[in-house]
Amino acid sequence: MAVLAAILPLVSQSSALALVLYRLAAADAYAAKELLKAAKAISNLALIVKEVGTIIKEDDRLPSAEAFETIEDILDQTVNILNEINLLVSGQDAQRKRWSYDEHRVGDQDPTLTPQMVARLHYLEAHLDSLRTTLSVMLQTLYTAQSIMWARVRPTVSPRQCATAVANEKQQLEILIIEQQISILQASKLSERARPDARLLLENDSSLGLSIIDETAPSPASLAKYQDRFIATLDTQTSDEQQWLASVCGISKSQLGRLLDRWTRLRQFEEDLLDAERRLQAQKRETQQPFVESDSEDDVDPLPKFGSSGVGSDSHVPRRPDAIPPLYAESSSRPIPKLSSHQDPAVPASPRSTISTLPVEAAAAVEAKDKDDGLDLEIPWTLRTRRYYWKYVDGKVNESNTDAPSSEAFAHRHSWTEVQASWVCKEALQEAGYSHTQVQKEMPDGRRTNFETWFCIDQPLTFDQVQRLVERTVELYRKTQPPSPPLVREHTQRTSFERRTPGFVPPDASTDRDRTPLPPQARPPPLDRFTTAYYISQPPPLDRALSISGQAAPSYPPNPRSSNPQIPPSQATPIPIPTHPNTNLYFPPPSPRSTRNFAQPTPYQPPPPPPRHLQPPISTYGQSPLRTSLDGARYEHYSSTSGNSDSESVTRSRKRDGSRRRRRGSDERRRKKGHGHGKAGALMGVAGLTALLDGLVGI
Repeated sequence: MAVLAAILPLVSQSSALALVLYRLAAADAYAAKELLKAAKAISNLALIVKEVGTIIKEDDRLPSAEAFETIEDILDQTVNILNEINLLVSGQDAQRKRWSYDEHRVGDQDPTLTPQMVARLHYLEAHLDSLRTTLSVMLQTLYTAQSIMWARVRPTVSPRQCATAVANEKQQLEILIIEQQISILQASKLSERARPDARLLLENDSSLGLSIIDETAPSPASLAKYQDRFIATLDTQTSDEQQWLASVCGISKSQLGRLLDRWTRLRQFEEDLLDAERRLQAQKRETQQPFVESDSEDDVDPLPKFGSSGVGSDSHVPRRPDAIPPLYAESSSRPIPKLSSHQDPAVPASPRSTISTLPVEAAAAVEAKDKDDGLDLEIPWTLRTRRYYWKYVDGKVNESNTDAPSSEAFAHRHSWTEVQASWVCKEALQEAGYSHTQVQKEMPDGRRTNFETWFCIDQPLTFDQVQRLVERTVELYRKTQPPSPPLVREHTQRTSFERRTPGFVPPDASTDRDRTPLPPQARPPPLDRFTTAYYISQPPPLDRALSISGQAAPSYPPNPRSSNPQIPPSQATPIPIPTHPNTNLYFPPPSPRSTRNFAQPTPYQPPPPPPRHLQPPISTYGQSPLRTSLDGARYEHYSSTSGNSDSESVTRSRKRDGSRRRRRGSDERRRKKGHGHGKAGALMGVAGLTALLDGLVGI
């Protein structure tokens, strides 16, 4: 190292010059006091230089790069001062100055050093003392950093003892800072007195009137870099040491912290220590967490089988299959997959066999952005250095512990990027060529603490790079997902109740979809068409003239529910069966044999249906003519073809109802009289009456 190589020659030169000054002081009583001060200053500086060299040799990792530059600058200034002192005390320079002094001397004394030489020697002594105190401050700064490091890495020592040791070192450093700042102020004040007098610069000979100023000569300007900025603004000519002391004591504590940052690598050491502790905690969490078997571990290498000769044989070894079918198939029509030891690599057995983590949040965000381009992905990621962090949401900083811009992370060599595993997968990072580490971070969730998986990328990334990683992760995730099955609509067989009629009208599209669907009500076919597939049965007319036998009466289609459908048609008019308005009864068209005996019905507009509670039940079996006539009589007053008024029809219906009630009363009286007869006789009487009526109808 260049610093260590320059220390030994400097110490040797300092020792030789100090010895010369001591001998010269013994021979010259006039300058003995000044020469002794200079020799002592040189000797003290050499000792400090040796101590600094020793600590650097023991551990060169502790001083910073700026500390090495400071040591080199101090060594260069020391060499220049030693050379100038050597010129002042050398015989030739002293003799030349003595000749110049002979013209202005008073008395018979022949001094070795002139007053101008003494003033310059005073300044050089002060300059050397400033360099010495600066090296002392640097040495104590290194000692303080060592004590801080020792307190951090020695867990066996009590924290109280460590804190006491660190406090002592800082107190000593603060004292040395005060001495250094006052020493630099004194050197600046002595430099004004050491300037040559203008009267001495002007000589009779013009060639001796100008002196050459050496730019490399020591000056107070070379000490300003080691001085506090506030102290450098003090006026050294109009103030004294008592006035300087208050200002210097005020900046000593803040200067201590700045020197620890400038001249030591303590900050880097603390960051390395924090990283080591973080890695140790991550390893502990990984070892303490339970291990869960995943699909990626399905590929189990078969164990070799050895025969009696000890050579591995090619016999079949039971091997765990790549895909295990379920115990029970979902449907009996689906074939059970065959077990095979090899599987197509293009079709993964499960998503976890090709992708390490499931980026569900990234997939959901990208899917939402695909549907709406105005949405943002809102990717959470963090940019970190050893001291600062910047938490991002997309390209905007959401939280930070510093006012510095995030571009500082790109200038720092120890910076990284953190992305949650639910947004980025390991495969996307490997494709991009990023070196990364998977860690578990504690995330507070109320009273509980959850562990989430994060990827620490060993370099700072921009938002565009993070977004490309997320998009690539979603692409890989979608490739591993099985295709969704097509939607199969259930074709339910409609019942006769739900079968649509020709007059069916689709429901309105504005119907509430959240309501429970009800089966559509069957509607009757339109009655205003003449092309109906069946003949509309009309109620019999109420005109008595049309009901007399012998006159032409309108013909009606045969009753499909009749018990004897083969009875030939006659001139008698049967009473039709009233059809329910809400039932779809299909009447087949009449055969060619029967159509010639029936006339085409006239167009008929049906009356409005009666209330639901007045409608008779629909029977599914053939009814007798008697029952048919009784049922048809209820709807006679609804006929619209009668020529009488509504009032007449109502009066006539009332008369029929009265006569019906009278007949019912007489029947009851007859039943009371003939209660001795058995039930068999009553049934035979009813059957005979029914047969008689059927015969009358068939005539």
